[in-house]
Amino acid sequence: MGKKQYIIAIIDEAGDSYSTFQVNPKHWIVGGILGMGIFLLIGFSLWNIINFRLSQKNRSEEKRKMELIDQHLQKWEDRIQHLESLLKEVQRRNQQLRATAFLSLPEIDYGIGGTRSESSSNLFEFLELQPLAKNLDSLEFQIKKLEYSTQELEKAVSQRTQEIAHYPSVFPVRGGWISSSFGNRVDPFTGKIEFHPGIDISIKPGTEVYATAAGIVKEVNTKIVPNQGYGMYIVIDHGFGYETLYGHLSKIFVKKGQKVNRWDLIGLTGNTGKSTAPHLHYSVSLRGEMKNPLYFNLE
Repeated sequence: MGKKQYIIAIIDEAGDSYSTFQVNPKHWIVGGILGMGIFLLIGFSLWNIINFRLSQKNRSEEKRKMELIDQHLQKWEDRIQHLESLLKEVQRRNQQLRATAFLSLPEIDYGIGGTRSESSSNLFEFLELQPLAKNLDSLEFQIKKLEYSTQELEKAVSQRTQEIAHYPSVFPVRGGWISSSFGNRVDPFTGKIEFHPGIDISIKPGTEVYATAAGIVKEVNTKIVPNQGYGMYIVIDHGFGYETLYGHLSKIFVKKGQKVNRWDLIGLTGNTGKSTAPHLHYSVSLRGEMKNPLYFNLE
């Protein structure tokens, strides 16, 4: 039996003519296999191309996300450095306040626990970004509160420092001894019990007399009336209600209205006025009430 042949006829639409060609069945099989192979090859190639492009897109997206994360990390790293610097400055100011005002300040809770012993990059590796941001916000808020409190404390310390500078806390002379104390005593002239509104410091004449605190010279008396009053004397208004008087002087080196600081030389001791021997009369008043000068002395 001979090999089968197939004839395919193609007739035109009018039926007037036609064309034919013979097809071998083997050719159909081979052609089908080749066609299927080409189709599979094209499909596999298209799949690889699509997969490659998707992979490239994913890598690009991942890269963009990593760049965004790096930007956030850098921003938080900058914030951490800023907050650390701010903390050091606030702590330094608090230490200065302690030293200046002799204050014992409470320990500060900075809002987060632990210490950052590792580098920031290591820190970011085990902390989630959102909790870290919340911690930084909390820390920043705590520091702002602390800074405000420090500013208020600085105002109070500044006021206190001024008051300390104007507080009559030292002796007006170097040397000598107290010959008459503050309070009731036997008056050396009358022999009666009378109130003595200050202390008398026996010391050789010509000894330097110093202002015991900062202030403004309120009164200067250079008129000498024998056996009357404090003779030549100086009154200094220190503010905050304090006034001091330095009596029985032999010389005065300041003028009314002059500003003075603690340890400024204002005069020399003498024996002017109502006095039995060379000495300095020194008195302190607070809001018009006479006080014992020894209560104010911090030396």
